[in-house]
Amino acid sequence: MLRLYSIVSLLILIVLLSGCHKLFQKEYSYVPPHSAADKKCIAKCMYGRKYCQRICELKNSRSCDCTTSFNTCYSACGGQVIER
Repeated sequence: MLRLYSIVSLLILIVLLSGCHKLFQKEYSYVPPHSAADKKCIAKCMYGRKYCQRICELKNSRSCDCTTSFNTCYSACGGQVIER
């Protein structure tokens, strides 16, 4: 009986923790730059992010982070990244 209680408790804990994943996920808003050259730069950032995401899909990796490098690129091109 104690073993069954432990297994049920563990399963409940796993379900509760898996529901918290979205709580720790950051969300961003993006303010684009005004100049055409800067917008072209942003397009390159977007291409780089898509490439990164495809590599992650090919590797079946859930721990890939393409957002950090995209945000850095976006800011360097004159855009503004706002964390919500």
